[in-house]
Amino acid sequence: MGACVDAESPISETPLHIACRFGNIETALLLLVKGANVNASREDGWTPLHLSVVKGHHDISLLLIDQGADVNATTEAGLTPLHLSSFKGHHDISLLLIEWGADVCATTCDGSSPLHRCSTFDHKEFVDLLLSRGAEVDRADESGFTAIHWACQNVHHDVVKALADRKARAETVAVNGRTPLFSACNSTRWDVVRLLIERYVPAIVEHTARQLWNETTPLICLAIHGDSETSRR
Repeated sequence: MGACVDAESPISETPLHIACRFGNIETALLLLVKGANVNASREDGWTPLHLSVVKGHHDISLLLIDQGADVNATTEAGLTPLHLSSFKGHHDISLLLIEWGADVCATTCDGSSPLHRCSTFDHKEFVDLLLSRGAEVDRADESGFTAIHWACQNVHHDVVKALADRKARAETVAVNGRTPLFSACNSTRWDVVRLLIERYVPAIVEHTARQLWNETTPLICLAIHGDSETSRR
């Protein structure tokens, strides 16, 4: 009796999952030729494509897509392959997924989009790619954070600039009451603070200054008012 190509492990992982995780394209191709389910999902919802994408295996990802893999398949957490490639920094795979119809505005269970992911991890080239393909620059996740919130919180100057160039709203207030400028001030990265102040209207500075006056130290208030020399002392 022949072996079942879709035999499952205790977590519902198939041989194709394993081949894709380890980058074994010859085994993956053989399994697909023998009829393996290209969209088989584990207990956590991960498909072979999720695994090949997160590991950065471009050729296997292309093979799976060519064989009918769902580029918008979601895990239990709502992660699509594009979320994973944006998070891991696999630009060529992200482009491949988008060319094959990946939803650039897909959101996870907590409302996180691929744009949120790459803004968090300083992948400026992904920010440019996603925005050029229709990603929503001001979409907020469940916490009320937009992409520019995440970029400011993690002090990624080039990403903040790219989002500002696309007219991202910097006056948006998250659930915790923070604006992007508030997060940038907390980081004490004055280049990001300066960029926001130069790009946006005084209204957000006034709002953030009031917020900081109540919640943080005079040092940060000095930064808000532009007294960077005093701030450094």
